[in-house]
Amino acid sequence: MLHFCCGRVESVVFAARDRYMAEAVIRHMDGPEARVVVWAHHGHIAKGTYGEQVPALGSRLRERYGDAYYALALFFGKGFFLARRGDDLQGPPVPHRIGTGIRSLEAWLADAVRGDYYADLRNRTAPWMHTPQAQRSFGANVPRFVYRFHTAPLVPAQDYDGLAFVARSTCSHLLPGTEI
Repeated sequence: MLHFCCGRVESVVFAARDRYMAEAVIRHMDGPEARVVVWAHHGHIAKGTYGEQVPALGSRLRERYGDAYYALALFFGKGFFLARRGDDLQGPPVPHRIGTGIRSLEAWLADAVRGDYYADLRNRTAPWMHTPQAQRSFGANVPRFVYRFHTAPLVPAQDYDGLAFVARSTCSHLLPGTEI
């Protein structure tokens, strides 16, 4: 009988999920002219690991495709995002509001340059790109109210090849007849 503590079970599940996601992307990349864009949570597209040192989808793609895999993180300053509340896995996603805050990479990015922009992090030497930061971290489900304080560690140039910053985010909308 296998017995895992909660964190270990989550790590095993997350590792399997990212491995299967990477395998699905690789299957679509069979032809010499194949191109794929993967839109996923920052933790998945990162070039390294996340959480309990779980190899991310992005680390597997970087290992297979080298620099042809470009990890582009999308950050936003303030606005809204869509997610389910708490542990409700069946309910519809609802809008959640977030401000820029003061202790995250997003707050620093909002203050650094006004408006929307893109930054290529490859071959750049700015100190902030190579020092530990905190990024806001939201998933498909967020706890009521306290989601505003959820962060995850990152080193921008180590984890991503580039970043896109959107100053104000608006909620996505489910397509009519879509169930998730």
